[in-house]
Amino acid sequence: MFSLKRRLSFKKRRTGSTSTMASSVSDLEDHVVMLCEEIPSESSLDSGRSSQSTETHSPMGSGHEIHHKSEFEDKELHRGFGMDGLRLIEHSGSHRGDLYSVHFAEMNGPRLIDMPRVYRQSNLENLEQAFSVAENKLGVTRLLDPEDVDVPHPDEKSIITYVSSLYDAMPRVPDVQDGVKANELELRWQEYQELVTILLQWIRRHILLFQETTLPTSFHEIEILWRQFLTFKEIELPPKEVDKSRSTLLFQSIESAVQSGQLKLPPGYHPIDVEKEWGRLHMAILERERLLRVEFERLERLQQIVNKVQMESGVCEEQLNQTEALLQTDIRLLNAGKPSQHTLEVERDLDKADGMIRLLFNDVQLLKDGRHLQAEQMYRRVFRLHERLVNLRSDYALRLKSGATTAPLKQGRPELDEVTLRYAQDLLAWLEDSQRRVDAGEWGSDLPSVEAQLGGHRGLHQSVLDFSAKIERARADETQLSPVSKVTYREYLGKLDLHYNKLLNSSKSRLRNLESLYSFVSAATKELMWLNDREEEEVNYDWSERNTNMAAKKENYSGLMRELELREKKMNEIQTSGENLIQHGHPAKKTIEDFTAALQTQWSWILQLCCCIETHLRENTAYYQFFADIRGAEERLKKMQEMMKKKYTCDRNTTATRLEDLLQDATEEREQLNEFKNELSNLNKRAKSIIQLKPRDSTCPFRAKLPIQAVCDFKQMEITVHKGDECVLVNNSQPSRWKVLNRSGDEALVPSVCFLIPPVNKEAVDCVSSLEAGQQQTLLLWQTLLVDLKALLSWQLLMKDQQIVRSWTVSLFKTLKADEYTLILRNLQLHYQDFLKNGKESKIFSANEQKQIERDYQETTQHFDNLLRTLEKGEQDESICKSLLSQLKILRLKIEDCEAQTLARIRQPSDREQLLKDCLQKTEQQKSLQSELEGISKSLASLSEKAQPLEASAEQSSGEVLRTELKITLQKMQHTQSISTIYLEKLKTVEVVIRSTQGAEDVVKKYENRLREVHTVPTSLPEVEHYCSELQIMRSEADSQGPLFDLVESDLSKASVVSQRMLQVHSERDVELEQHRQVLGSLQDRWRAVLAQMELRQRELQMLGRQLEYYRQSYDWLIRWIADAKQRQEDIQAVPITDSKTLKEQLAQEKKLLEEIEKNKEKVDECQKYAKNYIDTIKDYELQLVAYKAQVEPLTSPLKKTKMESASDNIIQEYVTLRTRYSELMTLTSQYIKFITDTQRRLDDEEVRETKGTIMPN
Repeated sequence: MFSLKRRLSFKKRRTGSTSTMASSVSDLEDHVVMLCEEIPSESSLDSGRSSQSTETHSPMGSGHEIHHKSEFEDKELHRGFGMDGLRLIEHSGSHRGDLYSVHFAEMNGPRLIDMPRVYRQSNLENLEQAFSVAENKLGVTRLLDPEDVDVPHPDEKSIITYVSSLYDAMPRVPDVQDGVKANELELRWQEYQELVTILLQWIRRHILLFQETTLPTSFHEIEILWRQFLTFKEIELPPKEVDKSRSTLLFQSIESAVQSGQLKLPPGYHPIDVEKEWGRLHMAILERERLLRVEFERLERLQQIVNKVQMESGVCEEQLNQTEALLQTDIRLLNAGKPSQHTLEVERDLDKADGMIRLLFNDVQLLKDGRHLQAEQMYRRVFRLHERLVNLRSDYALRLKSGATTAPLKQGRPELDEVTLRYAQDLLAWLEDSQRRVDAGEWGSDLPSVEAQLGGHRGLHQSVLDFSAKIERARADETQLSPVSKVTYREYLGKLDLHYNKLLNSSKSRLRNLESLYSFVSAATKELMWLNDREEEEVNYDWSERNTNMAAKKENYSGLMRELELREKKMNEIQTSGENLIQHGHPAKKTIEDFTAALQTQWSWILQLCCCIETHLRENTAYYQFFADIRGAEERLKKMQEMMKKKYTCDRNTTATRLEDLLQDATEEREQLNEFKNELSNLNKRAKSIIQLKPRDSTCPFRAKLPIQAVCDFKQMEITVHKGDECVLVNNSQPSRWKVLNRSGDEALVPSVCFLIPPVNKEAVDCVSSLEAGQQQTLLLWQTLLVDLKALLSWQLLMKDQQIVRSWTVSLFKTLKADEYTLILRNLQLHYQDFLKNGKESKIFSANEQKQIERDYQETTQHFDNLLRTLEKGEQDESICKSLLSQLKILRLKIEDCEAQTLARIRQPSDREQLLKDCLQKTEQQKSLQSELEGISKSLASLSEKAQPLEASAEQSSGEVLRTELKITLQKMQHTQSISTIYLEKLKTVEVVIRSTQGAEDVVKKYENRLREVHTVPTSLPEVEHYCSELQIMRSEADSQGPLFDLVESDLSKASVVSQRMLQVHSERDVELEQHRQVLGSLQDRWRAVLAQMELRQRELQMLGRQLEYYRQSYDWLIRWIADAKQRQEDIQAVPITDSKTLKEQLAQEKKLLEEIEKNKEKVDECQKYAKNYIDTIKDYELQLVAYKAQVEPLTSPLKKTKMESASDNIIQEYVTLRTRYSELMTLTSQYIKFITDTQRRLDDEEVRETKGTIMPN
């Protein structure tokens, strides 16, 4: 129970530290006060400006009064009057409300105020000027008088109402907040949201990570976890702290926009909320560091013990090995009949090992108590050492002592008995010590201590179970004792059995009790942790006005209630389990009772918190609903005002029908104003029951002690509060814990969720008052707009009547009846009287405008009188006009005929075969037409002179028609003459183009024919060189013809300029010019093809000459060599064969000739390559000739085309002949060599036979 209380107190300290961090932020509060207070005199203004450099700011900690400089006041004023709302600044020094009003009017209407004059006027004059300008120029109703403001303490509500009217008059432009433009403000807002979102996610993720209480049991793993935690603190945490500071700076740059409502701050995104989360992270880091440090140090100590046990076990094992070696040496000496030499040394070593093993058992027990992973392993290792020690003692006592001589044996029996008895005494001492440990064992007060006791006892219980083997070994040692010692030894064995059974039963009983206690404590701790978490969540919940999401909280509360219903059964089961343990006499009764009481207390407290949540949900929902209704009403009122201004604000362009409809709608609008008044009365009643939420915000301090009301029972040592008690809020710097003073005078920190701040909410009342003032202002606006509508309607009707009368002409006035124009004149007089009546009440028409309307009315009546006088005049004679119209019609037909002829000639396509002749013919025809047009122009000028006197009479219809027709005919004449003149000029330029084009075409044909006439390929080098020189001469001649084509292009450009002029007066495509342009393009392409063909033939001929030279050189040499070889062969064959010697000489000569023939085969192949290259070049050249000829004569019949004989056929025939002669030479030589060889063989055979025949007769 003590650890549970310690945990709860730690949670309170953590909450307190978090609130302290939040309170440091709340010190940066805004000082919002009134704009206009005491007005200084002129002398004080001068003295205030002169003393600007000497004024200083008072520290913020000394109060809420700040001394501002005069210059700083102007700056704050300009900054305060942003488009998102008004910021009202209080100045404890000189107050200049009149100058601020003038500054505001100047800001919203530049050049409306003469600012140098303002500083020379008195306060009343400045206020009067500001109110007048705002009313006349900005449309703000004058709700205040200068005398109402120029007092030490003006009425605050009146000033607030008037300032809100000024706000409505401000232009809706993007705001600039503290020097940040609208787009920059949006960028900073997005940056702040992203930064805070990432920061909060990072904080909450690490809070959950650090709240994990399950730690690894391995020292290596905990060491890695500790190093990771240190890396987090040193590397990862500082950058996030920089991000937090940066988010605070960003929020300061957009704070004014958030306060004014321009930016909607999501719940939990305020820097104070970020500081709260950061405080939670800081506490989680501290708690995590404490847990890790404690666990790390504990496991480090245990690891040191493990290392110590391992090292000392090794030493002990070496000691036992050495002792065993000495013991075996003495046993061998005894078996040999010699006395032992190491008895004392062996006994000393055994005692030393026994002491070391006892210490090792103590260390192993520490490892078991600490639940170390290697505790069991170390225990088994030490236990094996102990068994080995016992075996060595037995061997020492039995074999070493018993193996001595008789005398020594009789003397050594007491020593053996003593060792065995001492071993039994050691076993009995261990049982007694273990029994004391079991009897004196603690049960633990919390889950970790109970878990530690259970783990430690499980190790001890296992040791008890393993101890039975040692007792059996002691029973076996009884046979080695002397009869005298057996009696005593049996007593020891009896005690061992008795103590062992008692210890085993006690250990089993303690193990069962610890397991049942652990089951109960773990279940109770789990529920307590859940209750504590829910308590912390609900106690720390923000019930201030910044948290508006009550729907989510209602859903969360419903989930809490459902979960409480489910956990109530579990709680009852745990309570029943604890009571059953107590009834059955569980030894840990105190721990069970503490946990049971803690569960009951925490369960009762969470139920009290549920009552608080229900109350806060109900009151906060009413609060937000009220202010939502207020905002809705304000929005409705604002929209109503905007709708009135937008809908009923009319100008002189509004029609009379529209004005009549607006007057009808304005009458219905009055009913909506009455309904809105009834809604305001309802809101006024509700405002008296609205609680206060702003004091719940630690950033909103209060000056005096604030009365609060308890919504549940709360008891602690320092204070006791009952539901419904009225207390006093002393300090709200911690959002979740308030310093509260109860009726008894006790003061303590109490969870803020236990209290609400009762009505009356001054802000709610002020909002309703502001709405009432706005409703009055709207009603006044409605009345003003109604008067303006009436004035505009009467003015529109008057203007309509005046327009009707002024539109009357003499001819139209003749068609009207007397009663018709008499009625219109009477309506004109009535509407004028209505305008005089309504215009005086409205401010739409100034005095000068009213005088102008009066003059227009008099001019209209004067016009009516003039029409009456001119009605008596008769009609004029129109016969002259009709005659002139008939003559004008005839001239117009002639002009149109000339225009048609010109256009037909323009559109007529030219004969491609006779372009020049056709152009000359069109030129002669157009010149004749041009002369005809000049005659028509003279006739039209004469008719125009006759029509001038008749055009002056604008009232006659015939005169109007004559003037119109004459104007149209003159325009037609001018257009036709322009087309004819430009067309003649175009024909001249086209003639020049045709002549130059024909000359260029002759030149092109000349060179095309010369190139086309080439049909053969030169077959010798002189012919190639001759034709190359001809091509060079032809190219130089062609280059000299280049200016001819430039001239053609220049002439065509001139014709294009004239065609563009023609296109301006006659918008039709010039097909003829496009044809000439195409002809020129074709000529240029052909000319470029001629030049390209010349260059190509020169290159081909050069290559042809090189290939011909290679081929001829190779061919001529081979022909000569073949003829020579043929002659040599004939000479060899001509020699007669007389003997074998001659035959051998011929064979040698023939073989040498054959070798020469085979050696020249490469030259034959080389000649073949040259022939092939030469043939390919000939074919390429012939292909070029044929291709160019086909290009120049694409339409020539195949029968008329000249068939070109290819020079490559002769080359092929020559090479075939060469190859044939070479093959023939090689074949003949080979056959003759074969013939000589056969002949030589035959001669050799005959000589052998002859030799045999000569020998046989002998």
